[in-house]
Amino acid sequence: MGVVRTSGVGNLRPLIAQFAESLSGVYVHFDLDVLDPAEAVANQWTPKGGLTLKELLGAVTAICDCVPVAGFGFGSYDPLADSDGRALRAVEAIAELLLTRRPAHLLAR
Repeated sequence: MGVVRTSGVGNLRPLIAQFAESLSGVYVHFDLDVLDPAEAVANQWTPKGGLTLKELLGAVTAICDCVPVAGFGFGSYDPLADSDGRALRAVEAIAELLLTRRPAHLLAR
């Protein structure tokens, strides 16, 4: 299948559903500067107009509900820029969701 890239998260569930049957798992990569700086500042390049944590967790839920997550990683994190720890707490929330949520079709087994 290769790499599938999308902008925004509004159409994520239908996009995943198109090819989920042919996948045994996915790798999900997060550049933390995708979060809006009002949510968390992960580095000095965090642009305005990014996702809220709620939107990002919704995207993670959509992925986890459709296909097993085989691995994940986080990038673009500078602890010196995260002066209030909100970016690190976002990582914790995302990782917890990724590690605990399973696709519905696998729960029935």
